[in-house]
Amino acid sequence: MAISYSSVNAWTNEHTNATAFWTEALMGNSFVSLVRDTGTILTGVKENTRKLPRLSATSTMQDGDNCAFNASGSVTFSQTTLNMKNVKFQDEWCARAMEDYFTSVLLPAGQHYAESLGQAGQAMVMEVEKAIQKNLASAYLNETALFDGLLQQLYDATGIVTSSTTPTNGGSAGTDAQGVFNICETLVNLWIADADLAQEIQNGNVAIWMSPYDVKLYFENYRTKFGDNPWATQQLGLLAGGAQSFIHAGTNVRIYSEPGLTTSRAIIMFRKGNPTLGFDLESDNNTLKFGLDEHEENIWYTGRTKIGAAWRALDADNVRYWGAAS
Repeated sequence: MAISYSSVNAWTNEHTNATAFWTEALMGNSFVSLVRDTGTILTGVKENTRKLPRLSATSTMQDGDNCAFNASGSVTFSQTTLNMKNVKFQDEWCARAMEDYFTSVLLPAGQHYAESLGQAGQAMVMEVEKAIQKNLASAYLNETALFDGLLQQLYDATGIVTSSTTPTNGGSAGTDAQGVFNICETLVNLWIADADLAQEIQNGNVAIWMSPYDVKLYFENYRTKFGDNPWATQQLGLLAGGAQSFIHAGTNVRIYSEPGLTTSRAIIMFRKGNPTLGFDLESDNNTLKFGLDEHEENIWYTGRTKIGAAWRALDADNVRYWGAAS
C-alpha cells in the first residue's frame, strides 16, 4: 500500500540547531588597549574641543670665564587640538517578523515580549555589540566623515611621510626598499641619527604600528634577507601563540600589530604618548540601552558615546609614517 502526501512540503529541520548561529568575522576593538599602552587616554572630556599643551625649551651653553650675565635660551608653550564628536548607534526590531520563520521557536511564550526576544535576542545583541566595537575601533584610525581619525590627520600633515609605495615582503633577495623589515629600518634610521631621538629609541619610548598582514611580510622580508635564526624563530613562535607585539631586530623599538591598519597598510613610527584618544565616559563605548516603543510593539536599542582622536605633535620629530602621501 503506497503512502502519499497532498499539499505537504518535504520536511526540513530548521529547529534543532536554531540557536547555533554561524556569525561573521568581525574585527574587535583592541585599539583602545593599544593606545593605553603606547599613547594617551583622556576621560571626562565633555566639551567639543580640548586644547592639549605642549612645552619645549632651549638653553645655550656659554663661556663662563667672565662675570657677565647673558640670557640665551627660550621656553615655548603651544597647543594641539583634540576635537570630540558625539556618535550613536540605534535600531529597532519587530518581533512579529521573527514569528514567520524558524526563529519563532526561539521567542519566549506569549505575545508580550517585554523587551526580550529570548534566545534569538541574546544572539542578536552579542552580534550587534561586536559590530559596534568594530565600527569604533576602525573610526579612531580611519574615520573621515564624522571626524578625522588619526590616519587622516597624518595625511593632512606635511613633512612626516617617508614613502607611499605599497609594503611588500622585500622581493626575492629581501632587499627591496618597500619590504616591511626594510621600511622599519628606514623609519628607525631617520631618528637614530638624531641625538635626542636616538635617546628616545634607547629608552624604549618609540613604537611602530602596522597591520597583521604587514607583520607577516616583516618576517618574510627578514628571513629572506638574513635566513632563519633563533631570534626570528622565537618571535614567530610568540606571535603564533597570540602575542601582538615584538621588538624590531637590533633596536629597542616595539612593533605592534593592529587590524585597523589593514586597509590603509600604513606603517607608523611615533614617540610613545603621542597618539591620543578622548572620551566623555569610556564605559559608554560598551553600553547599549534597550526598551520598548510607546506602543510596546518594537524593541529598540541605542548606544551613545563621545570620542575624539588626536596626535599631540604632528611633526617629523614626533611621528613618521610609510603610507598614503600627505
